Amino acid sequence: MSKTRKRLADMADGEVGVIAGLDGGRGMVTRLHAMGVRPGKRIRKISRQPLRGPVAFEIDNFCVAIGHGMAGRVIVNCRSGRRAPTKSEI
Repeated sequence: MSKTRKRLADMADGEVGVIAGLDGGRGMVTRLHAMGVRPGKRIRKISRQPLRGPVAFEIDNFCVAIGHGMAGRVIVNCRSGRRAPTKSEI
């Protein structure tokens, strides 16, 4: 399986990956670090709301929601063809 690099906002619901980097200024990076969002961490996208609404994801067994613009600056390495089952599928 090949790895693809995506933005968190562009990932499919339930898709899993590893954070590759944060594309933002010092303030945004500091805020994301405070939430546990750091390069090298495993992340699973839970959902997103329509019309550029908040994006929910799981990291370190915590559910976190951030704005669409901020989620667009989180770069994730995803494995193509793999998707974690959602809670409703378990």
